[in-house]
Amino acid sequence: MVASIWNALTYALRGEPDTAGWEKQIDLRRRAIRQVTLAQLAGPEDDAIMRLADVLVQLIRLTPQGYQKLRDTDPETALAVLTEGDALVDGLTSAAEERRKSGMSSSGGFEDLRPIDPAEALGHRTHEE
Repeated sequence: MVASIWNALTYALRGEPDTAGWEKQIDLRRRAIRQVTLAQLAGPEDDAIMRLADVLVQLIRLTPQGYQKLRDTDPETALAVLTEGDALVDGLTSAAEERRKSGMSSSGGFEDLRPIDPAEALGHRTHEE
């Protein structure tokens, strides 16, 4: 039944029936490539799925809600994440400061990026200490 509906839609949209079955063959090949690719990535000798899961966990931590939960439940890990992030954006922070000093506007949307003290930002230490 699905094949007859597909054939009718193909005929209606293209004006000709897919007598050679190319659409079906292309779809089958696309599905086969997807299946083979997943099998290669998720084989017992490959930990790609676990690596992808780790990436997702890291990305969730970087959402506002995820970071708030991490800060509330594991402040030391939250501090480590913020410290690592601060180190990663150090070049962007410096470039933003240079652009501000020269009066240039930012092209990357980080014109307000400024250095922070991660421990102070999380309330572990005050500015006066």
